[in-house]
Amino acid sequence: MPASRWSFTSHTLTGVKVRGDLPPDLSAYGLGDEATVRADAELHGRDFTLTGQIIGRTITPNQQGSSEWVELDIQGTES
Repeated sequence: MPASRWSFTSHTLTGVKVRGDLPPDLSAYGLGDEATVRADAELHGRDFTLTGQIIGRTITPNQQGSSEWVELDIQGTES
């Protein structure tokens, strides 16, 4: 049987922090929802895609002079 060209590894990605005042509206996502995170080599050192479920979410409301932030924890499989 030929070797698979794909390598799947389970990961937990914590602390994915994005501005909450820009699309997409992440406040509509909750625990258990599916999520895909893609990072290119410039950000992560290599292209990276993680597909899985949201296992944590923290919303920091905007305060004077700052934006709202949404922080996600995602558990899934790298492809």
